[in-house]
Amino acid sequence: MKNLNLLMLEADSEISLVLEKLDKYGICVIKNFLSELTLSALQYEFDQVLSAGEDHFNFTTNKNFSYGENGQVAKCKTVNMTEDVKAIKSTFTSDFMRKVAEGYFGVDCEINDDIYLTHDLPSKKQILPWHFDRQQSLKFYINLVNVSKRNGSLEYDIGSHREGHFRANYYVLSGVEIKNIPNDIPAEELHNPTVIAVNAGDLIIFDPDGFHKGGVVSVGYERKVIRGHAHPIPIRGYNSRLFDAHWWIQSCLNLSKILKTRGSRTLPRERLTRANLGR
Repeated sequence: MKNLNLLMLEADSEISLVLEKLDKYGICVIKNFLSELTLSALQYEFDQVLSAGEDHFNFTTNKNFSYGENGQVAKCKTVNMTEDVKAIKSTFTSDFMRKVAEGYFGVDCEINDDIYLTHDLPSKKQILPWHFDRQQSLKFYINLVNVSKRNGSLEYDIGSHREGHFRANYYVLSGVEIKNIPNDIPAEELHNPTVIAVNAGDLIIFDPDGFHKGGVVSVGYERKVIRGHAHPIPIRGYNSRLFDAHWWIQSCLNLSKILKTRGSRTLPRERLTRANLGR
């Protein structure tokens, strides 16, 4: 709880304070970010989309989007959202989120171009193991129900975002494709793992270069989350395109790739991951 309190800000906090938390810890929680009226609107729209079935309201539902064993996920681009989900759209395209993302990265950003609605149900399996994201972003994450460890809430290793950033850069500059970056993190490498237990309507903002996971949803509990991802422009996708920066880095012209073992420090115990194993 002590660690969690370090991350908390009130809803009327200045953006500069949000950026201070993100720079220092990699994560920030804004309490009571949504008014009761807006929270109710998001809960209603969330339930409408997921109860409507496949491809309603311009959302696509697909099991492949889901990390958990049980539940539903729907995805939609904000530009394609209809008036039926105007509360979701206005919340995740707000000027506040733009200023936070662009203040954090220091460049123009694509703000929450894809929105995910996730409903996780009880399961014996964790939603995701400890990892950092391969693709760089800043995530905006609103729970629609109160969450704790029993709901499989987000867990974050506070302050690990810098290490994740350098690990990713090490592999990218060595010619590894973004989709193949080893990103699983053993528990013994964590320093400040913290359960991000928050109330419905609180906003979690976090840098997924930091080590994070989704827990296990216990019997009798559920997790309802709406999340968006802000990406610095140009967006660096999972696959390189012919003659773009990543294509050159992955080519034989990148001496760092050729001389990696002799010309740079090597991360101890480089690990196989799901990507390396083709899973």
